[in-house]
Amino acid sequence: MRRLEAELRARGISQSELARMTGINRVSINRMLHGKEVPWPKWRVAIADAIDWPVDRAAELFEEMM
Repeated sequence: MRRLEAELRARGISQSELARMTGINRVSINRMLHGKEVPWPKWRVAIADAIDWPVDRAAELFEEMM
């Protein structure tokens, strides 16, 4: 599981809601969550902003968790 998925669950945010909050296609969000699409730097910042995550640590959201 990627950290982003855990953060979305903890905050009660769906993929569709995150897509609306960021302007990123929901399919792309799903593909990023499953490691099938690499998030563009601009997307990382948009997602971090949307979930109130420190932007300078946005890359951490896409790391696998133990």
